[in-house]
Amino acid sequence: MQQNGCDTAALQRFNPTGGEGPTRDAMAVKVRQAAEQYGRKFYIMYDATGWTNMQSEMKADWTAKMSAYTSSPAYARQNGKPVVCIWGFGFDEANKAWPASVCLDVVNWLKGQGCYVIGGVPTHWLPGNEDSRPGYLDVHHAFNML
Repeated sequence: MQQNGCDTAALQRFNPTGGEGPTRDAMAVKVRQAAEQYGRKFYIMYDATGWTNMQSEMKADWTAKMSAYTSSPAYARQNGKPVVCIWGFGFDEANKAWPASVCLDVVNWLKGQGCYVIGGVPTHWLPGNEDSRPGYLDVHHAFNML
């Protein structure tokens, strides 16, 4: 990353409660160590694809594991707040079918934890059509950045 002028990496975190959980946890440790060693920044990017109990599991993962990474001097911050990204809210796909109210709760909860929350959203998020579910505009507006 340093040799190619990349300053920051998003550690994409899929549902860590399944069989890959230990591997995902170990990768987080490696990303932190590498960022600190090489003077790069990193942040957690939750990919919500396929999470069946996303609302409770994402909150639990942040509280029990990932929030600890924000103590690293290499953890990315915006406006003094630790950065967290959520990719997948509002997509019109079967593996991302949570109600808008559930998604909004997660975004607001992370913001309540003091985070700067980025959203990875569908191409047509604003009109709420084509690749986007209608009714998610409040969710998208709740993100600090899209």
